[in-house]
Amino acid sequence: MDEVPEFVEDMERVAHADHQHGASGGIGKSVGITMAMIGVLLALSSALLGGQRTELIATMVEQANAGTKFQALSTKYRVLLAQLQQLHSLLPDPERFKKWDEESRKVQAQISSADLGRISRIIRLENAKNLGAEIPTKDDLLQFVTRISALEKEQEAAREWTESFDSAIAAHSRAAEHYEWSLLASEIGIVIASIALLFSNRKAWFVSVGLGVATVVIAGITFVTSTTQLHSAEKSIEESKAQFDHFNSDAK
Repeated sequence: MDEVPEFVEDMERVAHADHQHGASGGIGKSVGITMAMIGVLLALSSALLGGQRTELIATMVEQANAGTKFQALSTKYRVLLAQLQQLHSLLPDPERFKKWDEESRKVQAQISSADLGRISRIIRLENAKNLGAEIPTKDDLLQFVTRISALEKEQEAAREWTESFDSAIAAHSRAAEHYEWSLLASEIGIVIASIALLFSNRKAWFVSVGLGVATVVIAGITFVTSTTQLHSAEKSIEESKAQFDHFNSDAK
């Protein structure tokens, strides 16, 4: 009769062990699914992060190219301005030139000999030819002024085009930083999920699930925000580039 209770106790222990094994198997399956989902989120966050970094580098290269054109136009503008100042310095003083011309005419009129008068006339003509070759005309100065004025507008358009990349670069930088947060949350979530699977700990599993949800929230908000900001920034870049192409003398 004493063997019956021992048999009952053995059956109860086996049933209790089976119950614990079943509970452990249930949480293990849930944790495994959680780890798989967080792994997908990790891969997605990594891809989004890589894309933003690539776009950031590409945008910075485009800004550098636009900045190079702006620097070239600035150099050209300063060179033309210096040439205009040089041409302006060659212009004689109108009052002094008029005074010298009147004196020269008076001296020529006082010459009595016809041959000497002809020689004096020849000298004046030769001097006029030399001055005509060295002194810039009014048309020359006006052409320089017109060219410099157009170049100034082109330079301003190039500057605005270069600065229009700043908002896109800032948007890419912020998006990359936030995707790094989502990537970090998913990595920590997988680590905690592994601990939950190892120790069959529901609290650790809940924490990993929370980190997975945080990954989705961060990545989703970042995607929506960055898409809106980049759309506006790219529109500004296109408009400023079109303005630059309108004033670009090299293209014309």
